[in-house]
Amino acid sequence: MVKPSDIYDFITSVVLDVEVSNQTTVETLAISEDLSDLQTFAVARAESFRQMRARNVFAFDIPVIPIDADPVQALTLMERAVLSLSLRHKYSDVEISKIVDEGQKVVGRELKEGRKNMARAAISLALMNNPSKCPVVNSAHQTLGSRLSRAQQMHLVTHSAECSICVNILRVVDKQIVQDYINAPVLNYPENFTQIKAEEKAKLIERAALKDGWPKSYGRYFENPRVSIRTATIFGLASSALIAIGLYLWSK
Repeated sequence: MVKPSDIYDFITSVVLDVEVSNQTTVETLAISEDLSDLQTFAVARAESFRQMRARNVFAFDIPVIPIDADPVQALTLMERAVLSLSLRHKYSDVEISKIVDEGQKVVGRELKEGRKNMARAAISLALMNNPSKCPVVNSAHQTLGSRLSRAQQMHLVTHSAECSICVNILRVVDKQIVQDYINAPVLNYPENFTQIKAEEKAKLIERAALKDGWPKSYGRYFENPRVSIRTATIFGLASSALIAIGLYLWSK
């Protein structure tokens, strides 16, 4: 049976916020009391994403990070989830696919991109947070400000691969960052969490709307209103164009 500390560790690695992690873990364990390990992790993923949706952060949003960030902050929620499940909790791609409610191709892509993006973030943050004799990095200290986009991170990494001064940082960090992530100790589940009362637990289970023990599937178009609006706008423009063409041809 899955340990509460494993669920707490997973949720924390996704939301990266102590208060949100505490609340989400208590609610996840209440909802999934009689479920399998995979279903419990799926509920933890769904509840973590729900908490972040409430904060206007969605599964595939790419963050802009402060230069004093942890490299994991540079990852999307989905990248954080699949990396934690694969590297820290040792689930297979098939099992991860069930937990995150995405196809195996998406899981494979997110695992590959997540590892690369975490390494790139770690390298760029190391360059921005340490004194350097490299004029390009010193210039970046002055021009990039206090936050880094993913494109800026990639620019710094590309430079470091070609720079005799910076390449050692790239080699050391790139080699170590994933192993450090794997070896980080599992967070202990705080035993003093307030237990949820029976009536509140019933409401949480109803809200979760599980189907055969699995969370409700939203799909990214319904989960993220920004994607829905963009899609509706594209279809609206296409429809207007077709109507205009139809009217033009009819007038002929």
